[in-house]
This record gives sequence, C-alpha cells and structure tokens, in this order.
Amino acid sequence: MYDEDGSGTIEMSEMTDIIGTLYEMEGISRECAVSRAKKILWNWMSMETERYLKRNS
Repeated sequence: MYDEDGSGTIEMSEMTDIIGTLYEMEGISRECAVSRAKKILWNWMSMETERYLKRNS
C-alpha cells in the first residue's frame, strides 16, 4: 500500500509523503508538513537504533 516503487520496503521519501499528506489534510502547509514528518521519522529511527544496540551489545 505504501511501497510505491515495489522495492519491498517503505523508504523515507515514501513515508514522508504519507505523513506529510496527513498533516496537509489538517490544514498545515506542505513545507511544514514534510518538515514535521521528517522529524517524526528521524526520532523514531534513532529510538529504534538505540533499542537495537542495547539488545545486541
């Protein structure tokens, strides 16, 4: 559904587009929506990396 290019994974650009669209639907400008989406995704990726490192160290 979200894997637009059929690569088998959801890439950052695809997820940013999805989250950005949701923000836009709430009346936030596209530029701000994309910025917020990137911030959310980078924070999530950082937390997941920390969890992975703790489990595997």
